[in-house]
Amino acid sequence: NFPVVWVSYYDAAAYCDAYRLCLPNEWEWEAAARGSDARPYPWGRAPLNFYSFSRGKVNRGKRAHTGEGRLASVDAYAGIRTAFGCEQMVGNVSEWCERLTADEEVALLGASSEEPPVKRMRPVRGACFKRFTPQRCICAHRRVLSAGRRNDWVGFRPAMAPSRWWR
Repeated sequence: NFPVVWVSYYDAAAYCDAYRLCLPNEWEWEAAARGSDARPYPWGRAPLNFYSFSRGKVNRGKRAHTGEGRLASVDAYAGIRTAFGCEQMVGNVSEWCERLTADEEVALLGASSEEPPVKRMRPVRGACFKRFTPQRCICAHRRVLSAGRRNDWVGFRPAMAPSRWWR
């Protein structure tokens, strides 16, 4: 009922290989989170926190599991989906992704293709449950971690990409 954590990039990649799945690359992950309209948050343009009024009371709510001290069950925010139907692209755990190629990095990040890539570093996308600032809860939030690192706030989201297996 909870996302898997304490897995390194190598653990996630091994799991995916065993089940003929893959980790999405950064472009794929961000496209799934943003939708076709390039929304800043997976749920749209509305901010992370919201207020509603019911029977004269002000209720404060959130659209993602952020700013907390622990994980939430995977169905805690089940009604909040991206345009493509993906859940929890922001909140709960950040997710390991495949690195972009040097040319893709230049196009997306403006990095120089002449710089040597750091081979043991891998990107994670999506804000985890420990993040609380709106700037870190957007679809474009990105961090790079050592591929062997394991911690309580990074998991993974396997993807099915048959073209990667049957060529």
